[in-house]
Amino acid sequence: MASTLVWRTATPFSFAEKIFDSGEGKLKVFFVALFASCVLLADSAFNDLESGESGQERISRLVKEYNAGEHKSFLEKADSLYRKKRDKWQYDKLLDTRKQFSQLVLNKTSQKSEPFEQAKRMLKKKRDIELTEVITNHPNFSIVKPIKNVVFFLLTPDEKEALQLLDHLSQFFEGEGGGELQKRLVNLDVEYGLKQSELFANTTLSWTEVLDKWFILEWDKLQRMIELSDKHGACDTKTQLSLASAALMKQIAYSCDEHLLELVKGMQPKNVAEQKTKQILATFAKEQHQLTATFFPKDGDDEAPKAR
Repeated sequence: MASTLVWRTATPFSFAEKIFDSGEGKLKVFFVALFASCVLLADSAFNDLESGESGQERISRLVKEYNAGEHKSFLEKADSLYRKKRDKWQYDKLLDTRKQFSQLVLNKTSQKSEPFEQAKRMLKKKRDIELTEVITNHPNFSIVKPIKNVVFFLLTPDEKEALQLLDHLSQFFEGEGGGELQKRLVNLDVEYGLKQSELFANTTLSWTEVLDKWFILEWDKLQRMIELSDKHGACDTKTQLSLASAALMKQIAYSCDEHLLELVKGMQPKNVAEQKTKQILATFAKEQHQLTATFFPKDGDDEAPKAR
């Protein structure tokens, strides 16, 4: 879980984690360093308010575009930039962070993981009770639907287990892991974490573009992991990764809504339901950050990244 609070603070899930954390699997991913410091992979903002496109429609469209090769040019450019910067040792700081985190997991997780997870569950329960009161007291406002998606979203036990595999891989540094396949999967996780970090340094991209491109990179990573597992004849791992891909789509599409994220980012509430929701999510984000800083001081010292 701590992986989503350190390495993944460079990804969209880092920001979403502190607001919409479902406590499930990877998004607990990743929830790698912008969506893990604010909310977690059960959390993102892929609903387009202007176009009226739902989260499910958006993710389905992105996957269809990926399968049709429409993002090939972007992926090639991201890979070229990654290799140039690796050759020039320009990722050393981020790699050091990942390495330190891996050591942190080995030293602290066994002592602090369960109390930390229990405290997180209590915070989430408190948030969900308060959000349910908004649903009950203001059933006719448009904010109710995305709130329901956050509060009542569930993964199956198999989906949770599959996402936990991804979270497990994110806890290692390059060359680490139990066996040749796992080491290569970890290397892919590191590679794509670095590629995704470039999105947040690109000031020409809108927030929606960052999220879309982040998802395309994450999806490409998962397809490469599945292909690699197949080449190694690791049927169980391939099956788990395939299930994780489907669960990730489901989690991103259903767990969060741009309407909610915009409230947290600073959009002025239009009614009493939005005002109350904004207060609840802001408090939850602050309490998540404080909790992380208490259990993992090195993870929580920095301020939560500011959304664009």
